[in-house]
Amino acid sequence: MNNGYYIIDAHCHIYPAKIAARAAAGIGTFYRTKSACGGTAEELLRRADACGIDRFIVESVATSAHQVRDINEFIAAEVAAAGGRFFGLGTLYPDSPDLVGDYRHLRELGLHGVKLHPDIQGFKIDDFRCLRIYRFSIQSFAHEIILDIGNKVI
Repeated sequence: MNNGYYIIDAHCHIYPAKIAARAAAGIGTFYRTKSACGGTAEELLRRADACGIDRFIVESVATSAHQVRDINEFIAAEVAAAGGRFFGLGTLYPDSPDLVGDYRHLRELGLHGVKLHPDIQGFKIDDFRCLRIYRFSIQSFAHEIILDIGNKVI
């Protein structure tokens, strides 16, 4: 805490240790840059402690429908293990055959919103496939959606 205020990093991608380096490198390649971190929650906390960051909004992104539940369960587990320092956002995939079930599962896990990444997930923000996701959010009364529009044109 600095002068009575928490310092919060509002955009942190984290991954399971076994894929973190590859996932972080993949993001770097996609945006033609080098990732500064290795992608694990442990490294995030270690680096944050060194520079005084208190809390984090953590998320990951599904690049296919079959990844959604595993990713959301991973984020929820990391939130639970972080001692109140992580605020988790889940992921959804617009082409999921069980989008309603994925959304309910995300809510049951206690995740606070949805992170969508149109350029990595391959859709435009006004894509008709996303309307159901937007409706879920509206119907749940302020369940947040973060649209990470990156900087790459698709």
